[in-house]
Amino acid sequence: MVDVSPAERVANSDFESADSRLSVLLPGLTSSILIEAVVAAYESTVNSDNGFGATNCHGSLFYQFGTMELRERLSELGWSMDDPHNVARAISPDGSLAIVFARGNSSTGIMGSGPVISEKGRGSRSAFGQMIIPGLEPKLESGNVWYLVGYYDAVEQEIRSELSLPRFIDGSNTIYWLDRIILPTHSLSLDRIRVPLEEPSPVLQVTRKAV
Repeated sequence: MVDVSPAERVANSDFESADSRLSVLLPGLTSSILIEAVVAAYESTVNSDNGFGATNCHGSLFYQFGTMELRERLSELGWSMDDPHNVARAISPDGSLAIVFARGNSSTGIMGSGPVISEKGRGSRSAFGQMIIPGLEPKLESGNVWYLVGYYDAVEQEIRSELSLPRFIDGSNTIYWLDRIILPTHSLSLDRIRVPLEEPSPVLQVTRKAV
């Protein structure tokens, strides 16, 4: 587990600083790889819409495409994947770190308390090494599972993302963000925008940890 001081738990807004943090987590992991996965997930989501989907289909499609795009790109770097209790993770080659894709909200990728993501249950707590379910013991160093959180801002016409480390509070579904590596913003041209991903997501309470 990387020990990050409170002074270092700040937002990064350029490739150099984000890549510097990522290289400490794991050599070869770059912001470009992560951003490309989020952008590709957005494009696949809007391109798959034919106008006949369910009202909330974009959120689930964004998650599915995000998971596929992330794991495909990381597989080229030797990462593997597993799905303990239906939590889709990408596992680093040395087995020390995992990443899970998630859809965020308007707080994603900016300074503040951090993004709100869809509710996570007991399977997530086990997959994140913070709750043991018989037959589903975590394979990683306890808690070393990060979220790649992506969000499309229809107003600013941009995609924001971050790689953030969650902690569940007191065995509940409430989390706080222990660490956040904010990735550079990706702007979208008007001719590529078809469908805004602005459907409401289930609310998960997020609490800031005092440092």
